[in-house]
Amino acid sequence: MKQKNTYYLPKADFGDGQVKKLRLFFDNGDYLTFCEKEISYIDINFYDRMIWYNGEICRVANSGTIRLSVKEEKHDYKGIDVFLKNEKEYLNDTEAYIKNRCVNEGGISYIMLFNEDNWSETIFGDIVTNEENDCLVLNFNENDKYGTSDGKNNYIELNDLSKDIINNICLDFENCEGINIYQDEIIDIKIEFEEKFLYDQWFMHRSIKSGFIKFRLNKDHNNRTLSLFDDRVPNVKQLEKRICPKRGISKHDLCNLYVEYDYAGCGRRRIEQLNIEGNEIRCKTENCPDGEYSEEEGSDIFCFIGGYSKKLSDGSLIVTFGYNAEKTLKEMLI
Repeated sequence: MKQKNTYYLPKADFGDGQVKKLRLFFDNGDYLTFCEKEISYIDINFYDRMIWYNGEICRVANSGTIRLSVKEEKHDYKGIDVFLKNEKEYLNDTEAYIKNRCVNEGGISYIMLFNEDNWSETIFGDIVTNEENDCLVLNFNENDKYGTSDGKNNYIELNDLSKDIINNICLDFENCEGINIYQDEIIDIKIEFEEKFLYDQWFMHRSIKSGFIKFRLNKDHNNRTLSLFDDRVPNVKQLEKRICPKRGISKHDLCNLYVEYDYAGCGRRRIEQLNIEGNEIRCKTENCPDGEYSEEEGSDIFCFIGGYSKKLSDGSLIVTFGYNAEKTLKEMLI
C-alpha cells in the first residue's frame, strides 16, 4: 500500500547517449567537468529511495560504473568550466592533475549529468575512482543506509503544504513575472499533488493536481520581492489586478509556485518548485491571461491557463489550481 505523501518516478537509464556533459563534485565544493567525447561508458543502478539536496530531489546510485578519458587532447574544459582549490596545477598538467585528484585524493561527493539542453540531474553515491589505461573508472559501491534497490520506481516522502511551515511563496506567472506573498498574508492553503513527479528536462518536482490559496496582500510589505515588466513600483491594487484581471472570476496564468519554507534556523533556506497543471487555449491577443479568447482553429496564439482567481469583498484573493479549478472556486464562493 502506498504511503501518504510518497511521490515517485520510474528509474532512469543514462547509458543511451543522453549525457552530453558530466561534472564531478568534491567534498570541499570543487568540481571538474568532462565533455561528451570523454564519456566512454555509463551504467548506473539506483536505490529506490531518493534524497533531498540543495533544493533538488536526487537519485542515489547503489552500483554501476562510469568510464572517463583523461587524455589532454580530449579535454575541452581546461581552465573554462572548473572550480578548483589549485587551478594552476590543473592548467599546468591537466591529465596528471585529474588522475591525482580523483584517484589519490578522492573525496568525490556526487556527480551531475547534463543533456543536450544543458539541463542536469544530480546523482549521489559512494564513489571510488581507479585508473585503467588512461581512463578514470568511477565505481558506485553499496551502502545499506539507503535501503532497497529492487523496485521499478524511485520515490521520496515529502511534507504537506500548510501555512505554518511557509515563509513565503513566489507566484510565478507564465511570462516569467513573479509576485511574492508572505506567511502573514496567507489566510488558508490546501494543495493536492500528483503522485508521480513531473520530470521536466531531467529536473523533477512535485506537480499540483488541485487546490487553492486564499490570501490578503498587505500594503505594509515595503520590501516585497517582485519581478514585473512594468518599471513602476506597483501598489497593492496593481498587484491584485495582475493576479485577478477582471472584477468577477478571472483566469490566471500561474505556472509554478516557488515555496520557501520556514526551515531550520536563520539562513537555512529550503525552496521547492511546485508545477501547476494547466491548459493552453487559443487567444486573439498575446496579452492574456484573461483577455480575448478565440475558438478559431487557425489561431496560432496560445495562452497558458493555470486556474482561476477572484478578489472578494473583504479584500482577500482566492487562487485555485488544476483541471477542476473553476469548480473549486465556485464552491468556495457559495
